[in-house]
Amino acid sequence: MFLVFFGSEYYIVQRSQPTSPQVMEANLLLFKTVIAGDSWGEIAVPVIEQYPATAVIFMGSLLTLVFGVLNLIVAVVDLQLNGAITWFTAVQYF
Repeated sequence: MFLVFFGSEYYIVQRSQPTSPQVMEANLLLFKTVIAGDSWGEIAVPVIEQYPATAVIFMGSLLTLVFGVLNLIVAVVDLQLNGAITWFTAVQYF
């Protein structure tokens, strides 16, 4: 039971069911849409709903891939920036 303030009145609300399944569904939806994209959930979400322990495997592999691609992008930007600095330094002395 908890108290809710709406407008100028207070309401007492009682929970009719436990919220842990709702929290798991909300976390899964957030991870599916924000981090992984919508098509990721075609296979992973039904498997995670049936066997919740597999969420560690799916999320771990997805985060590894995301950080790997991010590392490649940062490496390319760093190489390009390093080349531009070298070129600018060489032009400056001539």
